[in-house]
Parts: sequence; C-alpha cells; structure tokens
Amino acid sequence: MNKDLAKIKLLTLLTLSFFIPESLWAFRLTPMVEIFESRGRNATKSFHLVNDGASPVALEIEVLKRGIDQDGKEERTPTDDFIVYPPQLQINPGERRNIRVSWVGEERLPHEQAYRLIVRQLPVNLEESITEEGTRINFVFEYVASIYAQDARNRRNYSPKLEITESKMDEGFFSFFVKNSGDRHALFKDYTLEVFFGDDKWVPSDEELQTIKTTNILAKSKIPFSFRLPSNIEPNSEIQIKLNTPQQ
Repeated sequence: MNKDLAKIKLLTLLTLSFFIPESLWAFRLTPMVEIFESRGRNATKSFHLVNDGASPVALEIEVLKRGIDQDGKEERTPTDDFIVYPPQLQINPGERRNIRVSWVGEERLPHEQAYRLIVRQLPVNLEESITEEGTRINFVFEYVASIYAQDARNRRNYSPKLEITESKMDEGFFSFFVKNSGDRHALFKDYTLEVFFGDDKWVPSDEELQTIKTTNILAKSKIPFSFRLPSNIEPNSEIQIKLNTPQQ
C-alpha cells in the first residue's frame, strides 16, 4: 500500500519494542484518499468510522493544510478551507458512524490543493500497557488520510509535470530535486530514471530508488533525492539524468 494512500501512526510517550495486541487498534477509517471539488455535490464527502474494539472510543477530527518544506519533509498547518461535522465524537463497541467533510474554500483553484484529514483517538490510560516494571504508557492512535481539492470547472485539465532540477554529484552520490510544476500530485512509483555518463547508461533498480518510489510529489512542490552511483562511474564524469513519464 502506498504511503500516501494510508498512514496510521502510533505515538507513545515511551518507545518500547513489544507486541501491541490487535485489540488495541479500536477503530477504522475509510476511505483513506478523497478528491473534493470546489463546488457542487462533490464539495462534501463522507468518511466512515467503525469501532471494532470492546470499549467506547473518543475521537477528534481535523483537517490540516499539507505542504512540503525545502528538505522534502511534510508540513501541516491549520486551515479554514474545510468544515468537519462532528469535530469530536464517541463510538461505542460495534458502532458505525459517519463524519461529513465539506469544502468551504475558494471556488477558483489554480492548481490542486493538498490536505490531511486526521482522526485521532483521545489519550487514555490502558491497563494492558502496564509493563512488568510497572510503567504505564499512554497511547494515541491516529489515522492520517489524504484529501485533495480541485477546481470544479477545471479539474479535468489538471496534470502533473515532473522534471529533474539542481542535480550534482558528490563523493559517489548523485543528488537532485524532483520538481512538480504541474497542477496535480504525482506518485513517483509511476516513473523511471535513466542515468547517462559518456557513452554508457545506467538504470537504477527499484531497490536503489526505494526511498523515491513511495513518494508523492505535490503540485507546485519539489523534493530532494540522492542515491549512490555505481563504482564504474568516475567522480568527474559528466552525468545526465532522464525522467521517463508513465506514457513513455
């Protein structure tokens, strides 16, 4: 499953290596990806919550604006572009509940806007978390879904446009940025790379590109990458890199 499609975070006050019983994962959220339009019936979507546990679960829900900083790390900031109802709720064992999320931002969007829908279990002390040493741990479970907003009148014209920029080689590593100057996000797993040096060509394997392959490059953002070059490529070689789109 792509990292962008489903992220579940387990945050603890202490970092311990032990098996977490399945019963502690008390709720589920679906879907994990949704696309909103800036007006019309697709400006409101429903998300579904199910409590599979044996105890009531208290939850809070929020939407945060999603961006990428200069180091390629995700940034999340508060936003008023969505209304969530209800913003907090309690789900009893075996119960199913819906939450309604509505776009209330601008109608005209020059490009796709990215957000995170976060459903967070409110902190509770769990008896099962008491260790042999008597340490009690507070668990907080989060589901982090991806949501995108697109202009209702122009969304069909949105498309990603990836390019390689600011490439350089340093001590056997080749570094570069993948820039998305297009209107829509792109999953790098759909692309391939070719590296040319002199009259030779090297095609990095999926394993060598594993840190890139799972990456989502948002519209109007860029992300830095680097990988080690084969030993037969001289440090002073002139290198060119080609990014092949899924259509090629």
